[in-house]
Order: sequence, then structure tokens, then C-alpha cells
Amino acid sequence: MSRRIAFIGPPNVGKSSLFSRLTGVFTPIGNWSGLTVDVKQAKVFWCGQMVEVLDLPGFYSLTGGGQEEQLAQQLVDNTHADIWLLVLDAVHLPHQEALLTELIQRKLHMVILINQIDEAKRLGIRIDANKLQQRLGIPVLAVSGRECVGIDAIQRVVCESIAHLPLIHRPATNHHGKLLNDVWQAPSLLADDMTERLDALFLHPLWGLPLFALIMIMLFQGVFWLGGGIQGVLANAFDGLQQTVLTPLLSNTPSWLSGLLIDGVYTGIATLLSFVPLVALFFFLLASLTESGYLARMAFLADGLMARFGLEGRSLVLTVMGMGCNVPAILGARIIPDKRMRLLTQMMLPFALCSARLQVFVFIAAALFVPWQAALVVLGLYTLSVLAALITAWLGQKAMKPVGLHPIVFEMPAYRIPNWTMALHTSWHEVMLFLRRASMLIILGVVAVWALLNLPVGVIAGSSDSYAAQIASLMAPVFEPMGLPQLYILALLFGLVAKEVVLGGLMVLLGVSDLGLSDAVAASLSPAAALGLMAFILLYTPCLATLSVLKQEGGWRLMLASLGWSLLFAWLVAVAVYQIAHFLMQ
Repeated sequence: MSRRIAFIGPPNVGKSSLFSRLTGVFTPIGNWSGLTVDVKQAKVFWCGQMVEVLDLPGFYSLTGGGQEEQLAQQLVDNTHADIWLLVLDAVHLPHQEALLTELIQRKLHMVILINQIDEAKRLGIRIDANKLQQRLGIPVLAVSGRECVGIDAIQRVVCESIAHLPLIHRPATNHHGKLLNDVWQAPSLLADDMTERLDALFLHPLWGLPLFALIMIMLFQGVFWLGGGIQGVLANAFDGLQQTVLTPLLSNTPSWLSGLLIDGVYTGIATLLSFVPLVALFFFLLASLTESGYLARMAFLADGLMARFGLEGRSLVLTVMGMGCNVPAILGARIIPDKRMRLLTQMMLPFALCSARLQVFVFIAAALFVPWQAALVVLGLYTLSVLAALITAWLGQKAMKPVGLHPIVFEMPAYRIPNWTMALHTSWHEVMLFLRRASMLIILGVVAVWALLNLPVGVIAGSSDSYAAQIASLMAPVFEPMGLPQLYILALLFGLVAKEVVLGGLMVLLGVSDLGLSDAVAASLSPAAALGLMAFILLYTPCLATLSVLKQEGGWRLMLASLGWSLLFAWLVAVAVYQIAHFLMQ
């Protein structure tokens, strides 16, 4: 008969790390509260039978708490588990004694895992696991998921416990006094001098936030610089494959079929794979920061500012990361424990000015403005992106009514050198998840845009006879208050795939090469219309990859809500920008 075991315990004690070590299923781990926001599940063959292993969200007690804590409490009450693996933090064990007492009173079939024993030893903390085991009458193991200490012992004890079910001993409740008397002993001054010195720098009331901003800029610039370089290599490889293999191979097929397969399906696959370097690098760096202990401090620093908009510090951290690429930032919002607040954050993240938009803005601004004006335009667009995100958060808070804020009150973890192996596994897991869930929507979206531009059969792509041009003609009155010519409405359709494709679309529509595009844009667009166009590109429909992960994370409702709001908000702002600029430039 299949058995079930479940990991439970407070946040930030290493449950997910131990779960990954025992099952081989690598899940996101980190050093801040509420990182495990879903129930992770794996099936392994142990002790001659299938064993289902669950990793439940962290919680501090069996009463109160946020949405994810309440979920964990309900699971403790309603879910059958043959053995509960209670994971506690060796360094902060006394702070978790209340939860240990509450769970003991439930008389669950438990095994206690005192994790991060390596960190405790480094700080001079002594823990007598045998004495606690004798006191409670249940197995107690001192382990380290980070250093792989005690992993075999956990499996052995679990197998022994399964073999003795239902005769396994339950915790004794006839103990007197505190459970941890003579079990946990620490130096009289338990302090990590390095942690204190680093906190004095990173949590300083004056330069803590500037340092946070600098580190985040370096992080997303690193993702953009290195990931963008790999993207360029991939783009060249895909172009080479298309020119040397696919185009000759399909040369004898009807033009509509070759166009569908190459410009539709193949381009969709290439677009999907082009995001892999960004997703992989983002989650590798995010996992490294969380394991280092700094990401918790980032959230703490930003918490006071974001509370004014009904959000918490992690929302600002993700917004800054979204300036590298919206896709991994939205995926990273899983770290926010409250579901409504998580959805609200994911609604605002598409407004972050990503690197793809930046390419378009730098080009258009340079084409129509002198250098100092162009710099001010780009700076203004960055400011507008932050304002749009905060306005979305404020309005969303009023509409969604999140269930209160969860102040960051947990223990700050010690600084650590990241476990690069776990960071790599986390990155791999997220990439595979992205490819599995986002592939269909992205490919279908690219094919749909191609069809609009190339159908009916026989028309020139984007010509006045194409479905796209007909749609643009119908939409012309909507864009007239923005001062946009019809061909720029068509270019915005290209931007549905990815914002940097707008420039390629303009080359096709204006009939120029990349060298002549700047002059063609300057000749066909007024400065006021250019400002309105850039405002619209900044705020309107996210790229297909962003829409795909929004659907993946929050379903169709979140995706459609983000799509509808971004279109409406973009139109209102773009019209206002154009009308004001047109008035001032007359």
C-alpha cells in the first residue's frame, strides 16, 4: 500500500532543500519567509514500496497567519499523512518551541529534523538531539540539507517508521517544563560578527536603499548583458538554420505554406527559446541571492515604501528585476505568500520597462530628438513605468481587497556562500516549467500574427489587402487622437510577439534597410506622435511570453485582466502625452 509523508515546519528552515535532497525533485528554495507557496509533491520508491512525499507551505503556528499559513494549517488538520517530518532550524530552535509543543499535542506520527546543524556548529551552538528524542519518545535527527548531512539517516528512519506502522510511537506529552532544557546551548553572546557588520551596511537607514537599488541594477543588467549576448548567439543560429536548411528545404512548397512554417511556427519556436537564457540566468541569480541571505533584507528595506500601495517589499524587488525582463519576474512572484497580493504584483510587473522596450525607445528617441532630449525622454519613460506600476497596485488594492499585509517579522538569516548546485537545479526546474507551460501560447500567438499579416493567400505581408491592414484601418479612429499613421498601428501588431520586433516591422512597412530606418521614422512621425507612440509601447499589451506566464501563474482571468487594463491605460496615457506635447510644440 502506498504511504505518504509530509514536510512541515516554519518558513526558512530548509524544508524545500531537504525535500529536494530526498526526492531528487528540485524546487525553489531560499532564505525568506513564505518561499514555498505551493504544495510540492513527488513519488519515490522507498522501503520496497511507492511513497508520496509532500512539501507543505511554512507556518509559524496553528492559529492565525496569512493565506498560505492557513492552507498549511488546514492540510495538517485534513490531510492524511503516515509520517510528518517536522523541520526546525538549529540556529533559532528556541523560537520554534511553541510550534513544536502545538504539534506534539496533536499526537501526530512525527520525526523531527533539526536542520542547518552545520550553521549551528559554526556559531558554537550545541544541540543534544538524543536527549530531545528520549524526552519526546520520537525520532530526532540533526541534519543539514545544504551539506547533505543526515540524508541517508532520514530515509532509514522513515523506512523503519513505515515498517512499524501503525505501531509507531507518538510524541509523549507527559514532559515537564521547557522541551529544550539542556538540549540547545549557545554561547553567552550568540553573534556572528560578519553578519552584524554587513547588516550595519546593507540595512543602514540612509544608504541601505541606494545600495539595494545598485545591487538590483547590477543584477538585471547582468541578466540583460549576459543573457542578451546568449540571445544574440541563439538568434544568429536560428537565422543560419533558417537560411541554410529550412528555406532551401521548403523552396518548392507553396509560398503560403513555407511562410506559415518558417515565419509562423519556426519563428514562434525561436521566440520561445530566445527567452530561455533570461529565465535561466534570472532564477540562478535569484536563487543565489536568496541562499546568500541578502534577498530577505531587500524585502525588509522595501517593505515600508510598498506598504503605502497595499503591497510588500518583495513586490518592489520583483519590479526592479522586471526591468531586465518581465517574464522571469512574474514567475518569481511565487515567493509572495498571500495569493491576492501575488496576483496584484503580477498585474503591475508588465509595466516595468524591460530591456526589449528600451531598445525601441533608444532608437526612436535618437531618431527624433537631440541627445540631451533623448536622454530625458528615456528617463521620463522609466519614471512613467514606475508610476504605472504603482497606480495599478493602488487601484488593484481597492478592487481586489487583499487580505491585509504580512509584515516581515521573521529572523534574518545569516549570510552564506550560495550553494551553486542548488541554484543551478532551481534554474533548470524553472526553465523546464516555462518551456512546458508557455510554449503553446507563444507559438500560436506568433502564427496568429503571421496569419493576420499574410492572409488572404497571395497578399504582400502587411499590405492594405491583408487582414492586419483591414484591422488597422478599422482601428485608425481609435489611434487618431495619438497622431499615429496607419502603418505604425500595423507595427504595434508586430509588437504583440515581442516589443523589439516593432523595429523590424517598421523596416518592412517603410520599405527601408536598418541603415535607413532612422531617417524614415523621423520623416514619417512628428515628435509629439513619437512621444505618444513610446508611451503606448511602454504600457500596452505585454509580449506573448509575458501573457503566457500570466496565464500560467493566474489563469485566463489574470491574463485577460492584465491585457484589458494595459490596453485601456496605454491608450489614455498615450493620448494625454500626445495632446499635451502637440500643444506645447505648436
